[in-house]
Amino acid sequence: MNGDVVAQGTQFSLNDVEVITATVNLDRTWLAHFQPARRLQAVTELAFEEVKLDQILSFGESRIPFPVFSPSFSPVTLQPEEEIALATGLDSCSTALCAYSAARLISQSITAGNKQVLQDLQAVTRKPDTWRPKDANEVTGEILHTCFMGSTNSGKETRQRAQLLSKTIGSYHLNIEIDTIVTAITSLFSATFLGKRLRFGSEGGSGQEHLALQNIQSRSRMVLAYLFAGTLTMARGRAGNLLVLGSANVDEALRGYYTKYDNSSADINPIGGISKGDLRRFVQWARDNWDLPILDGFLNAAPTAELVPFSEDYSQTVRLIAYSSLRTAKLIRIARTRMTWDAHT
Repeated sequence: MNGDVVAQGTQFSLNDVEVITATVNLDRTWLAHFQPARRLQAVTELAFEEVKLDQILSFGESRIPFPVFSPSFSPVTLQPEEEIALATGLDSCSTALCAYSAARLISQSITAGNKQVLQDLQAVTRKPDTWRPKDANEVTGEILHTCFMGSTNSGKETRQRAQLLSKTIGSYHLNIEIDTIVTAITSLFSATFLGKRLRFGSEGGSGQEHLALQNIQSRSRMVLAYLFAGTLTMARGRAGNLLVLGSANVDEALRGYYTKYDNSSADINPIGGISKGDLRRFVQWARDNWDLPILDGFLNAAPTAELVPFSEDYSQTVRLIAYSSLRTAKLIRIARTRMTWDAHT
């Protein structure tokens, strides 16, 4: 009112309609609108006669009580990491946390008595009308399926972090190995090219071989993700299909540092428009506000795709552009409408 906030609705809500009320002084509105303009207009303005009546505008003998006007306050604006709250590396951890955040919002709405949200959840999960989730973790167990697709190149710590996170947030978790698929594809290559074997760089292979072996693993995971999205409900004795969630951030897309048809290919990518720096702050916020100390392991882990064999003289950690530089390049691209290459010149 007159530039002041006297009422504010929730920024994110599952309610179809949200009604907020405030009591305001209309005289203050009139004064604010006309006071700056009462110069030349006042000369030609028609005079309105004020008539005072000794009447009571209420039922019975009681008079209208003097109203208590709603006080003004500073608007509540969510931080970027809170808005994200609305996936085993940091990206996949963030995707899983986005789904967990949705489960928390659903659980809070049901607890608050929103029957429509409960009915929608029962319909989506094919549950009977008598079913009611007791907390957000039970909701997560019904709507989120996580899967660690490991290989001989996957670290023990990475596998443990994925399993512990799924247990903490309540998702239905699978732990599978993709080595048999990778071996089948590389064996097909050897049979096609008369025994030639693909080798990693640490084994003396060329750059083409090294990249091809990594892409086989990444793209196999995408194929498996869609396989399980179409069959996991059947395996659990349920009906329907699942959507595949992606875990590729916007910095990877701007820089071109990703594999086509891997975790960048999905039905929905919750973090596709979010930078790596904002995702990191989101995970930190979730750790502190949702009491998830397990997230420290993701925040402190070295960024690595774990697609190559481990050796003492070969590091899996790739030297990338600093997150701050990627953020700057993104802002230049958006604000100055310049492409990624121009942003560095």
